[in-house]
Amino acid sequence: MPAKPLIGIQVRKLAEQNEYRLNHKYSEAIYAGGSIPIMLPLIPARDYLEAVLAKLDGIVMSGCYSDIDPKLYAETAHPKLGQLSEVRDQFDWLLLEYAHEQKIPLMGICRGFQALNVYRGGNLIQDLSSQKPESLQLEEHYIFGVQWHPERTWEVDEFSLSIFRNFTQEVVARKTD
Repeated sequence: MPAKPLIGIQVRKLAEQNEYRLNHKYSEAIYAGGSIPIMLPLIPARDYLEAVLAKLDGIVMSGCYSDIDPKLYAETAHPKLGQLSEVRDQFDWLLLEYAHEQKIPLMGICRGFQALNVYRGGNLIQDLSSQKPESLQLEEHYIFGVQWHPERTWEVDEFSLSIFRNFTQEVVARKTD
């Protein structure tokens, strides 16, 4: 039996917190989808990411309570912009650079999807309260994003679980290519 894919998922840390956090539903959903979740602390150093990501088969970019700094997409802050996390922005950017360079399968959830959009040259509506799910698949490697939280409903919603199962299938297909 082949080993289950290892999927990295970054944690979150707000400025006033002295600890990393990640909703347990992310890890449970990744595992239920057929992969092994590996939590990634927010250490925005290229050498750290290269060492860790070289051992992973895919990446899930998690949601977070912080907004992406509008400077990253050449805009000024909206008055209703939420809290920012410079370390999360830096870490996400390095993560995206490496994932694109190495063509690592990538899934973005909520803020993770927003970071992917900004990294690829898009911008954001800074006061967005909700949006329909959208996905993006590129020819050079598998990338998928949603602007909602399937990790919260995978236990009762087959469609949400299928997102994690399909991501695992894409990761496995990449490993066999």
